[in-house]
Amino acid sequence: NPARRRNWTAGVSKILTHRNPYTGTALKDDPVLALLQYYNEQDIRLDLRDYSDAFQPLWSEFLQRKYRSYSSLYAAWQGRCGDVALPPDGSFSQVPGISFKVARTNTPAGIDMTRFQAERELEMTRFYQREMARIGYRGLTTQWDMATRLVHLPARAEMPVITMHGYHAHPSGYGGSRGITLNQKSPLAEGGSAVKRQRTARWLDRPYLITEFGFVFWNRYRHEQGLVYGACASLQNWNGIACHCNQAVLYGDALVSFQVGHDPVGRASELVTAFCYLRGDVRPSPHTVEIPISEEFAFGGRAMGAIPDELSRMWIWSRIGLTFAGRYRAPVNADLRITPDGTAQTGGSDMFEEIRATRGTAGLERYCARLKRDGILPGNNRSNPARGLYESDTGEMLFTHFGLSGPLILSFSAKLSHELEEGKKYRLSIDLKPGLTREKLDERILRDFDEAKNTDIQNAISKLIISSLRLPVLKQAGIDPHKKVRDIKRAEREALSDSIKGLSFTVNGTRGYNEAVVTSGGVSIKEIDPKTMEAKGHPGLYFAGEVVDVHGYTGGFNIGVAAAMGHAAGTACARR
Repeated sequence: NPARRRNWTAGVSKILTHRNPYTGTALKDDPVLALLQYYNEQDIRLDLRDYSDAFQPLWSEFLQRKYRSYSSLYAAWQGRCGDVALPPDGSFSQVPGISFKVARTNTPAGIDMTRFQAERELEMTRFYQREMARIGYRGLTTQWDMATRLVHLPARAEMPVITMHGYHAHPSGYGGSRGITLNQKSPLAEGGSAVKRQRTARWLDRPYLITEFGFVFWNRYRHEQGLVYGACASLQNWNGIACHCNQAVLYGDALVSFQVGHDPVGRASELVTAFCYLRGDVRPSPHTVEIPISEEFAFGGRAMGAIPDELSRMWIWSRIGLTFAGRYRAPVNADLRITPDGTAQTGGSDMFEEIRATRGTAGLERYCARLKRDGILPGNNRSNPARGLYESDTGEMLFTHFGLSGPLILSFSAKLSHELEEGKKYRLSIDLKPGLTREKLDERILRDFDEAKNTDIQNAISKLIISSLRLPVLKQAGIDPHKKVRDIKRAEREALSDSIKGLSFTVNGTRGYNEAVVTSGGVSIKEIDPKTMEAKGHPGLYFAGEVVDVHGYTGGFNIGVAAAMGHAAGTACARR
């Protein structure tokens, strides 16, 4: 619609070129603007809206451009468009309009309809890009943020940033109107619900943001939101998440759907999300599983489907996402590639989309076995899809810019810190692939080498070792990182295995008091009444927390002890 496009350009141009009277800066040039979305939730939804009349002239033009003559179309479509028999001596104007019923079929007519939809979204995208260039905005842009069907991939491929929306228990309407219904199931019981769909919408070669999410009031399990989204976003290493909406409010009001600031459960969920994601209580997965989607696969009668549900339920194990048409904006370095063997049906409404869930676990059990075989999940990983048990690939050790950290190291440092201060020396030996025996590791290295004979060894081991550890591993093995794989001798390969199974570090100290997670020392527990935390022989003097000589392993034990002490001391003070 040319008139609507002119209206869009005029409005957006006015907003972006308006100069802030205080700074003199136009919004298009202001660094405060991080990302611009062209038009919210504009995805073409053939299953929910009738586009046949609006698109008819463009649809006829598309078919004439592709087939040249009606007789060629008739032959290619074998005289049928869904249930409609085409007239043998007809014209392009007699071809039925596009419809979801036909587009979802693996027929020539259905495939042409999905190609047409993809072309329309791609043309719309390029219109936006031209207008942004004319206005003078040079920042990041995004679009197509609602649906996850494969048909949207060509247009989404144009985006430097991928964004997505998703809700658990999206209501059937807005506000407090009567008759609105809402799902009362647990998102965890459904394998992650909306979060699993958003996970398979992620492109591994570019930034990914969740710009709307929520477990909506009045779902009885919405308290799971903070942990599910916070843990997933951190494990998957997404670049940003934003709960919808109005998290900060100036005053209380009635509880209604989406208004997070008025909902105590919603606000608490935001705090848990901040702990898991922003503070890093859940750390990112060190592995990457790539789902490569080819154009032939997507538009071979599957474009109206989405990534299968069982693949999307892998989000709890490792970082996972898709790539499209073999084109990459940035290196992916996947540890494992899994090509889907089909697609899933999608549903929802005009306001949201959902992937039809499957109850089977046969596919998940195969994927779990592959992850364990390749050492992505360690051998002691307790995942058992048949029992509904899933454990991520994150271990107990974290490599940082200053050295080693993580729960295991923190607990270890409590034992060694005093001895290190006395001048004692220690070395740590770390098995980077505990899930693989030496024999399995050697098989894996040989397989990777066979695929990259003419490649530098530092690149050949990219699927096996994360980028930040490749040089230390090769240095300990005594191998030049630029040496070609074809020139690697057996002894060097064995040294590489030794280094991977036993990367060695010298321990030279801790980070000190200012960065300590917990401290030891303080008032002896022998001098304190454990029921009241009152000092023995000093009535009215109470101790609680780290001032007491108590410290435990990391994992919530110390904060639990401190809270218990504080409760006991506070209760005793109040009674005194």
